[in-house]
Amino acid sequence: MLHAGTSLPWRKHDWPDARWRPAPPAGHQASDSLLTRFRGAEAVLQTFDFGDGARRFARFDAGRGDGGQLLLRTPEGWAIAMTEDGGNGVQWFQRPDCTPGGWLVAGPAATAEWQEAIAPLHLRRGPDECPAVLDRSLTRWRVLPVAYPWRSPGLPGGRFTADTLLSEHWSHATRDASDHLERSWYARHLGLLRWERWERPADPRRAEDLAASRRCPEVIGSEPPAPGWRRLDCRMWTNFLPGPVSPEPWPAAVH
Repeated sequence: MLHAGTSLPWRKHDWPDARWRPAPPAGHQASDSLLTRFRGAEAVLQTFDFGDGARRFARFDAGRGDGGQLLLRTPEGWAIAMTEDGGNGVQWFQRPDCTPGGWLVAGPAATAEWQEAIAPLHLRRGPDECPAVLDRSLTRWRVLPVAYPWRSPGLPGGRFTADTLLSEHWSHATRDASDHLERSWYARHLGLLRWERWERPADPRRAEDLAASRRCPEVIGSEPPAPGWRRLDCRMWTNFLPGPVSPEPWPAAVH
């Protein structure tokens, strides 16, 4: 994994195909996983960069969906400290001690067996704001080998296998109480390669979301969590386009 601020020899793009001609389709996204530090702690920048229409790859298009996530190593393990998207802007996931890093991804010693914890967190608009109340979210994680399909212009493609941290973030403290969850696949040396959102009950009128849920090839771990759940969105960044590329800095992650 490269460090933030360096020129990239290639970028990860999402499916169905990064070999677009003559222009990327609507909603097409590139994503980088870059090492950095946040207030002295190890951190990873996970960027989301759209390149369709008026939006351009490698340029931060403010207010148009570009953004990402900032992951930190905390005493509890790895956790998301902050996120930015086109709908809700910059949001910080605060811990009970008023510091960023409330969205738990995994504990400090992940294994092949499922582990879980209930993470207290709350959304705030600034990195030093104290939460007035705390939500409680069930988080589950495990490590397993995952075979990912991949493509790259001029190469035959196929599948590659990477040791992967699979993490599930449930909306409430128990499975029974939760009405949605998010799953993430973090591959060794590559960072975030896949993300899914599941809901129950799923609104059948959300045809656009259902179409988005089918743009990703299936991999291990992408099965329904239980009967009655439906996947409503998905992205997988395993189309590799060669560089060199020097993306603009993500302003919200510069602290």
